[in-house]
Amino acid sequence: MPLVVLAGGRSGPAPQGLSEEVWRALNDEKRTQKADLATLSTRGRLVVVEQSGHHVQLDAPGRVIEAVAEVIALVRGGR
Repeated sequence: MPLVVLAGGRSGPAPQGLSEEVWRALNDEKRTQKADLATLSTRGRLVVVEQSGHHVQLDAPGRVIEAVAEVIALVRGGR
């Protein structure tokens, strides 16, 4: 089954009360989790949307549409 996992490339500043080091570690862990999610399918892949933050659907709706269209095409094509 094809799978496209979208992840925002921007993390923004650390929230109040968190050090930059902890914030960076949390973001690294989230990226690792998303990469692991993509491995649940032999046809999975992670796409990092550099111009987006957490809300990819709001920051880069075109990339979401592209990902959905790609999965539909792969399913229909049987590749």
